[in-house]
Amino acid sequence: MRILIADDEYLVRSTLVSMLGELGISKDWIDEVDNGEALISQIQTATYDIAFIDIRMPKMNGLEAIEKAKSIAPYTKWVIVTGYSEFSYAKEAIQLGVSNYLLKPISINELGEVISELLQENQKYALLLNQQFESDMNSIYQELQYLEKLEINYTEHIKYMTFCINTNSFDIALRNNVMQKLYGELREKIKNIITPNIRIVFLNRQGVDLTLVLAWGFLGNHEEAEEIVNNFYKSLKVMLLKYRCTGMELTLIHSEAVDSLDNNFKYLHCIYNMCQLRILKPSEHIFTLNDLKDMWEQAEDSQLQLVDNCSGLFDTFYSNNYLAFMSHVDTLDKLINTNEQLLMDDFKKYLNPLLESYDEGNTTIEKLKQIAHEYLVKTKSTDDSQMDSINQIKLYVQKNYMKDIGIYQIADKLDLTPNYLSTLFKKKEGITFMKYLTKTRMLIAKELLTNNNVTVSQVANQVGFNSARYFSKLFKNYYNIYPSELKHKKSN
Repeated sequence: MRILIADDEYLVRSTLVSMLGELGISKDWIDEVDNGEALISQIQTATYDIAFIDIRMPKMNGLEAIEKAKSIAPYTKWVIVTGYSEFSYAKEAIQLGVSNYLLKPISINELGEVISELLQENQKYALLLNQQFESDMNSIYQELQYLEKLEINYTEHIKYMTFCINTNSFDIALRNNVMQKLYGELREKIKNIITPNIRIVFLNRQGVDLTLVLAWGFLGNHEEAEEIVNNFYKSLKVMLLKYRCTGMELTLIHSEAVDSLDNNFKYLHCIYNMCQLRILKPSEHIFTLNDLKDMWEQAEDSQLQLVDNCSGLFDTFYSNNYLAFMSHVDTLDKLINTNEQLLMDDFKKYLNPLLESYDEGNTTIEKLKQIAHEYLVKTKSTDDSQMDSINQIKLYVQKNYMKDIGIYQIADKLDLTPNYLSTLFKKKEGITFMKYLTKTRMLIAKELLTNNNVTVSQVANQVGFNSARYFSKLFKNYYNIYPSELKHKKSN
């Protein structure tokens, strides 16, 4: 949280800084100015959550400064701190949208209550913006919406970065447990990081277990936001170490920061297409996209064949495709027996740590065959269980379409990984989960619009959209008519 204090009296400023320190706010996050013009200049250099402003200051009074600064800092909460209680000042402050009006001298209890109240408001608003961003990013990625048709401009001044967390394991229960815990911890951490200037969302992406899109600079301030993004990256690496365990590979791959959403999605596609190259460097757990590109250029054909078949090995294992799994095992057996020792080393270094629970005397290939036979016995009713999972997804959507839901929440309910569930749904239903959810919401919205007693805004809210404008645009894309037009047509 960043705070600005504007008061021409040094004693008042230092007292406020001291009291804020007692409330747990470091002076490193507090800036001070002593006049209205300096306030305008300062607000252009940093993003502030709260600003405490005196009314009577030299060069420009506090109310005039707030009026000019609000267009520069629309998300800042403004608090008047003054010795004047005249009604005219209070009235003008209310008209300017000031959040609170405090009379000097301020008590620490009074200040604490104001800080707590404004922080809660800021967090709620930041979460709302983040939810909208998550919905927009997934809609664009699933091709449910076009960037130029969104009500929010995601092209100017904004930087993007993508993080992908990949796992491979032959222990499904272990993999699910680790990913669910990691996902939950990330969700909680994100709540404490996001601001109107920084947004972090999960992308429903097939092929990687967790995909995070970070965006910052919505208010034009990049330097401060980049420091927070860098700290988030450091904490992500710490989490990776925390959740690494025997029997499961856990890898982080990230792109560089870009200033185009199109480029960010291009980089994401590149990561997805090349992420399995990590198999060639089993001792490393963090890669950049450039690392993957270098590995691609330097890899021998036989190594690329190894990567392709190891990737297929896990894909078919997760989808319970026994015959395809065994086909990859046979191909790998031939591949490592007809190529140089280097390939054998790559193969063993990557797979053997994932096979430690199997018989020590067996070769890697024999262990893979053992997995196939054991898992086949356990999954004789795979088709039934898969269809049961699909039915549970549909039932969950029917009961919760009006809420902020995604494949991650459902996967947690069913004790499955989001990636597996997303892939399974697309395979069985022929459409992605997001498209199915949108289809359900649009069908229900169309029915609700026949009721003359509800507004378009109410219908949007009833089918899970925070923004009536966004809902209207999506509805228009779906039915080629705006909901307001349909409602008018039905009433006539």
